[in-house]
Amino acid sequence: MIFYESFYEACKDLPDSERLAVYDAILGYGCEGKLPEGLTGTGKAIFTICKPLMDANAERKANGAKGGRPRKNEIPVMSSKCVNFTPSGTNWDDVAAEIMAAQK
Repeated sequence: MIFYESFYEACKDLPDSERLAVYDAILGYGCEGKLPEGLTGTGKAIFTICKPLMDANAERKANGAKGGRPRKNEIPVMSSKCVNFTPSGTNWDDVAAEIMAAQK
């Protein structure tokens, strides 16, 4: 679970008892998946705003546990014509032309 600085900023000016109730609601939902009971007014509004962020993070965590996207095949396939190719000169334009001719 990620506890954002914005959660703290939203709660820091609440009275102690209400702030504790909101923190308990956020942590209870984030750690145990329990929806809070008894929140009213400002506390309920803060939790309602925090919940979609926590849901999105839980989904990202679950998707990350799946291992992500399969790796791409990164092994280059070389043409058999190019395996034993040795350029005859040092002029790179000529070397490129020889390579192109060898691939035909």
